[in-house]
Amino acid sequence: NALLQRPEYVNCDFPKQFASGKLDSRRLKAIDCTLKLCKTVIKGNKNAFSVFPGCSLPDTASGNTPVELATLSSLCTDISIVDTGVVTGPPSSSPSAIVPAFSPSPSNPSPVYLATPPSSTRSTLDAPNNTGILVAAGASIAVLALVICGYVYMRTRRKHTTSAFARVEDGERTDDQQTHHKGDPTSVAPSTTSSTGDSSYAVTGELDLAEMERHRIPAANVVLVKTLASGAFGQVWLGQLNSRQVAVKTLLTTCTTKSDLQKFMCEIALCEYVVSFIGVAWTRPTDMMLITDFMDGGDLRSALQPNLETHRRLTWKMKVQIAHRIAEGLVYLHSMVPKVIHRDLKSRNVLLDSVQGAKITDFGISRETNDATMTAGIGTYRWMAPEVLRDGHYSELSDLFSFGVILAELDTEILPYSDLRNDKGNLLTDTTIMAKVMAGQLRPTHAPQCPDWFVTLGRNCTALHQMDRPTAVEVAYVLGQHLSKL
Repeated sequence: NALLQRPEYVNCDFPKQFASGKLDSRRLKAIDCTLKLCKTVIKGNKNAFSVFPGCSLPDTASGNTPVELATLSSLCTDISIVDTGVVTGPPSSSPSAIVPAFSPSPSNPSPVYLATPPSSTRSTLDAPNNTGILVAAGASIAVLALVICGYVYMRTRRKHTTSAFARVEDGERTDDQQTHHKGDPTSVAPSTTSSTGDSSYAVTGELDLAEMERHRIPAANVVLVKTLASGAFGQVWLGQLNSRQVAVKTLLTTCTTKSDLQKFMCEIALCEYVVSFIGVAWTRPTDMMLITDFMDGGDLRSALQPNLETHRRLTWKMKVQIAHRIAEGLVYLHSMVPKVIHRDLKSRNVLLDSVQGAKITDFGISRETNDATMTAGIGTYRWMAPEVLRDGHYSELSDLFSFGVILAELDTEILPYSDLRNDKGNLLTDTTIMAKVMAGQLRPTHAPQCPDWFVTLGRNCTALHQMDRPTAVEVAYVLGQHLSKL
């Protein structure tokens, strides 16, 4: 109802259609495609709608034939605009911005809207001439579409997911699996013995493997070639799946408790939609391997960091494309049921390749918003939001702050804050940086030649107060609009 009452939608028919869960393509063509605001929002949200590929609504004009939301932009092709006005409804007595802050669920699929005071920074997300209204309108409609898609998706998933739990006993293996991987490399699956002495607990108890079974790959088909990176919880390997080069993530032998395994399984479930997910393999749960496409471009930080080996420099269009892909990844995470917060978004956790562009990765520490232990200690301080540094509490808008820092990195190509000096000409200490960020006295640097719209977007994302930051949907919309002009 809050969406339908907004004055800028008074003449548009698509909000009512979205809210009803059905489309009428005839009315969309006759009404929305002839009105400037309505047509702009429909055509401009192709990328936002495509976050849920295959999401569709029945079209009553064609016998309830399913129509994918990602194809809606084609409805208005070759239809002339009759009314160029933007807002024809009654003026609002309170010009406060409406920021979508939704957490859809099957029992309550409707988004919740939070009213925030008008902000000069938020209104400058794009050029004048009512573009700010179009951005807000497009973002809100994209949110509604994502809510619909998320609800449909979750309902479908639950329908196809078995409630059975797999009981995993110590030493148990499936008959069709082998402990050692075949191939020339001698690497094998990680040991199931934990140095902490709790390996028996790690492989004993109930783990819901039903969802994993949908994507299971025979462990014997996976060959670990060499270690690419190691972290606090796991290792990333260059591997081979049959003749295909892949990336394989495994848990460290010191992280094989039941809790560790459950978190790793949650990460695997997320990767299907954010990184190029291939499958999962295991002989027993402690040997579980996450298999994704190998991103040959490495991580974003390495691509930006000048070095004598590669001399690689990203073009401006490539940088905007990368930013757009990251934003779309955040749109997906933040629209899950419940929302998922990455909590460690930084340039090292953005992977690149020449085919797929950019993908967000490393969700081992991601948390749902209903997690009561949303505390700091995970992540890197240079990308952390002020509220995280101050009291350790994360929200999805904390991810947007981190995203704003990445925007500054894409612009300058330097490590955040590494160009700043104190009165004596020395680099700022970690303590000084954190204190100034918490006080709102320090933001990452943008280059003087950086386009104004990009600087404004970065500044909005790194605003001191959470509610002054745009949502992932809003950011993805703005980047998509500018990307289409490059």
